[in-house]
Order: sequence, then C-alpha cells, then structure tokens
Amino acid sequence: GNIGITVKYTLANDTLSINYTMSSDRDCVINPTNHVYFNLNGENSDAREQSIMIDADRYTRTDEDLIPLSVDPVNEDYDFRTMRRIRDRRDGIYDTCYELNSGRAAILRGDDLEMTVTTDRPCIQLYTGEFFDSRKARGNGGAFAALALETSSHIDPMNCDRIEEVLLKHGEIFRSITSYSLKEIKK
Repeated sequence: GNIGITVKYTLANDTLSINYTMSSDRDCVINPTNHVYFNLNGENSDAREQSIMIDADRYTRTDEDLIPLSVDPVNEDYDFRTMRRIRDRRDGIYDTCYELNSGRAAILRGDDLEMTVTTDRPCIQLYTGEFFDSRKARGNGGAFAALALETSSHIDPMNCDRIEEVLLKHGEIFRSITSYSLKEIKK
C-alpha cells in the first residue's frame, strides 16, 4: 500500500516529542521508530559509562546474528529495572528489544543530566553502538560514542503472533508519541 506519514517534532520545556501519524490505502505492516543517539556525558566519553533504568520485565532473546528467538523474562545480564551503569553487565554491549511495563519507558543518567523516555509504544530497543565505525559514518565518533533508545513494536511481530500490533488497516489512522525529557541532576 501507499502510506501517508507525518512526523512532527516538538521541542518545549526541555522535552523533545516525536508524534507519528500514518494512514494507508491498503492494509500494511508498519513499525515506525527513530534512531536518535544520546551521550549525556559529552562527545568524548564512552556511552556505556551512563546509567539506565528500563521499565521492562521481558526482553527479546536473539541468536548471535540478532535473529529473534523468543520473548523471555529479563535475567541478570538484561535486567535494568533499577538504575545501573550500562557497562556493568555484558561489558555494556546491547542491541536488545525490551517489552515495556508502562509508558515511562526508560531513564538515562549521565554525570550532570538525566533523560526520561516516555512512549505509547510497547517496546524500546537499547543499542549501545558497538557497530559504529567512524570511517563509514561521518561524525558518529566510533564504537560506543552514543546509544539509541528506539521505541517501537516488538521485533519480528509476524513470527511471534503479534501481527495486529503492526497492522495498519485501510481507513484507519495510526498515531503514536515518544518524548525525551532532559533535566539537570542536582548535586
């Protein structure tokens, strides 16, 4: 189908909101997200030194090629339900989809800043940038220079009995919002 999409970015009161509106002339599979990257400690620091809390009891387990295998309860290596430094498990190497418990998806904390991610999407992908190569992508700073918190539907929904989550039917309107709110950490 032909998809009509509007993405509206709003910046107000230290909050960046991304609003998606989509329609289609036929039934279509959709899963909009964004790939904005963050390093609250600045451009010359390792993003894995930040701390994070992700409000998720479950994550998508993948094989070594990142092919989804199952949605499982978080284990010690993937548990960010309380704030902790990203590097403390798995050396901070994540490209992982988390199934969210609530709309307050995550809190990312640097030395002086804290960012709260809220969304109406069911999942968030934590990607810590291990595959960044500064020779190929100008300005990305190389591996682990920043991390992404990508809100979306489950990965591979067609093979996990979640097709309704990503199916936009002809005549329907899809709407979604994700917000990133910054505040200074009082010391």
